[in-house]
Amino acid sequence: MSLITFPEDTAAANILFTKGDQDGNIGRLVIYDAAEYDAMKNENLPLETEMLRDEENGVVLAYNGPQDSVFEPGTEEANLAQQYQNAPQDILGSLKLEKISGLPAEPNMDTVLQLGEQRYAISFSVPDNLVEYLSFEPYSEYDNAATIQFEKGDKVGNIGSIVLYTTSEYDDLKTQEVPLETEVLRDEENGYVLAYGGMQDSVFEPGTEEANLVLQYHNAVADVLKTIKVEKSA
Repeated sequence: MSLITFPEDTAAANILFTKGDQDGNIGRLVIYDAAEYDAMKNENLPLETEMLRDEENGVVLAYNGPQDSVFEPGTEEANLAQQYQNAPQDILGSLKLEKISGLPAEPNMDTVLQLGEQRYAISFSVPDNLVEYLSFEPYSEYDNAATIQFEKGDKVGNIGSIVLYTTSEYDDLKTQEVPLETEVLRDEENGYVLAYGGMQDSVFEPGTEEANLVLQYHNAVADVLKTIKVEKSA
């Protein structure tokens, strides 16, 4: 048996039974956003059965077994598949749901920002499949801020921003309740705050390939921000 995912639906995997030249899907696992799963359940929509729920990360792992026999009754393949179906609770009881980072170990986005007289190299990691569509460059008029831009063909949009503030400036603005990016890193010794602002509205038409790729980025933002590094630059 093996778990098979598909490029167009990486949130789901079929449990594939293979013996010789005979194969068939004998179950399916799907990860849902917990709120989406609950909403669909409230609407009585057909759903896989919830097996595990991760409240912290807001996801549900659900399972659905085969609806029909995938092998001819009486064959060795059918008998083996039946053994699996006869022990679902033992098998499903062994399921584990652990969040892992899909980000590369080394940063693949970087730029240099200037705060006062000091220059800082800013770097972070994004999913490898998105690198070719993303750029990270300073605003031309603001040396202490950079935009994260998505570009694919003739479709372009700013999907995030990173800004360096002095700690006193950031704290003063916060006290004045001025709209601010969210603080991500603070270095009291060097006197700076690194802050991040996400996209406020969708910049691409929902359902398009571009919108789906941008959604992948936003789904990974919490992990992306954990990889940010700031180093003094000459």
